[in-house]
Amino acid sequence: MLSILWILLYLARKDLRRKMLWLSITLGFLGPIGEVWFLRDYWQPQIFFGRSIGLEDYLFMFFITGIACVLHQVVFNFKISPRITKSAHNPAVVISSIIIGSIVLANILVFVFKMNSMYAGIVTMISIAVTIVFVRRDFVVDCLLGGLLTSAVMFIGYMTILSIYPELIHRWWLIKNLSGVMIRGIPMEELLWGFAFGAMMGPLYEFIFGHSIEKRGPKEQRAFLKTQT
Repeated sequence: MLSILWILLYLARKDLRRKMLWLSITLGFLGPIGEVWFLRDYWQPQIFFGRSIGLEDYLFMFFITGIACVLHQVVFNFKISPRITKSAHNPAVVISSIIIGSIVLANILVFVFKMNSMYAGIVTMISIAVTIVFVRRDFVVDCLLGGLLTSAVMFIGYMTILSIYPELIHRWWLIKNLSGVMIRGIPMEELLWGFAFGAMMGPLYEFIFGHSIEKRGPKEQRAFLKTQT
């Protein structure tokens, strides 16, 4: 289901394709890495080749990353614009720092403070989003919109899956380790994860490369639509 939405977004906006591909490919591997923590205390899903880390983990992260990073820009007709001054950041250094910092923080929360891996992941992603906003106050709206829309995608996706396989959550999720709060049969933690991930991903590309996110004016929008057709 995520792949369908990813393709639709990719086709809808030619100007966002580079961003989608770059982030999806770069961060897709975080899916398998995350399972090192999640399989311990959050869930134990069945995959094609047994109950371990698999290709599905990469595919999920690939597609949800591409969706989360552009969905609010497509829905609200935002564009990527270069900043007036060049970014002082080296993109490779920025993304490496984010990835390494995330892994270190998640490990501390899980193994030192004994936090459930899902909550550790949520705290880690919110921390990154807060850091981005602290450095770039102009990204507040993008964080909020990215979080809300990604959480909505997660909700719709799970509602669709549960209509086909109602027992999925109780078979794969370790409910006893969670809060027990369900929203239409979906663990609250899944929707919180969606919000945290979307809040982080919404402005991440622009933050890394020193760009800004702006609303298109009517004339600019008409000119843009001509280029799309």
